[in-house]
Amino acid sequence: MKRVNSRQYKILVGFCKKVFKDRKYISQKNFGLLMQQELTQMTCRYRRNMLSLQLIKEKNQLITPGIMLTHFKLQDYQAITRLQKTGKLWIIDKKIKYQPNNPKTELQLPDHWIIESKYRGILIFNVKSNEKYEETKV
Repeated sequence: MKRVNSRQYKILVGFCKKVFKDRKYISQKNFGLLMQQELTQMTCRYRRNMLSLQLIKEKNQLITPGIMLTHFKLQDYQAITRLQKTGKLWIIDKKIKYQPNNPKTELQLPDHWIIESKYRGILIFNVKSNEKYEETKV
């Protein structure tokens, strides 16, 4: 799985959501042309990043939405933005790795973020998707 910072992740997710808002699939060629117009000229690199992040799936030169495209919700992005202001943040799989600038920083996190480990001031959160969280909470 590719590691990206949260700003890059938001840009890639925003682009994919925009592309798949009105359609269920798109050809590889049209997807590349849209990427050239809206993101960058490095379409192969960005498409590989989206594939490794599971934002898109590719089969028979058709691109469809991936499972991670809808994993993070609005409150997750808001929490990510708050954490970015107080330290460094990395998104890896369904986990968020956070290193605060000040170890005594107060954290305001959504309920479905579970702290997996805390090692040398680095916190790793496992983000459960909201649907699964509701099932386990009841």
